[in-house]
Amino acid sequence: MVNINLLPQEFIQRQKFKEIVSLVILSAGIVSVVLILFYILQLSTLIKLQTELAIIQREIKSLEPIVKEVDQLQK
Repeated sequence: MVNINLLPQEFIQRQKFKEIVSLVILSAGIVSVVLILFYILQLSTLIKLQTELAIIQREIKSLEPIVKEVDQLQK
């Protein structure tokens, strides 16, 4: 049996172009979502570390008088 294509070549090319554009847009969307998730993960890690730093700095500040007292006793 002979396969006859009644669609114009231009229509087929447009259809392929639309498929390629759709794949590019989908790929860009997936990459964007991955980058946004990575950014959120990094941001949450940063906030956690900043909180820990603030706690440690407060602890150091509260221990400074004791350190000064020990230094004076050692002299």
